[in-house]
Amino acid sequence: MSRRGEGEASFTFKGAAYRLVIDFNALADFEDQIGENAFARLDRSSEVPLTAVEQRAFLWAALRDQHPQIDLRGAGKMVKAGRLAFRAALASFLAEPETGEEEEGEEQSGGGK
Repeated sequence: MSRRGEGEASFTFKGAAYRLVIDFNALADFEDQIGENAFARLDRSSEVPLTAVEQRAFLWAALRDQHPQIDLRGAGKMVKAGRLAFRAALASFLAEPETGEEEEGEEQSGGGK
């Protein structure tokens, strides 16, 4: 369903396959919708679960990369079907990299340009 560290997962809804991508663009889109820092909101989600509005907004944001035609209401219809895939994608995105792994394109030194 997901690959470690990539923030991606797939699910099926009404016979069609959908791919979720949770990356910094998705987090920014989620922030735009809820008007709050995405990381701060996720940190609080263990004490205060995401509201229906927030769940819909986050699923929509994760769908945008691969399915830009889906609007908020369309994403709302998929929340139940996409819940497990969304959790897998989020866990993958938030996972700590294994020892020796580096971000693609990350510079080795702290030097300036």
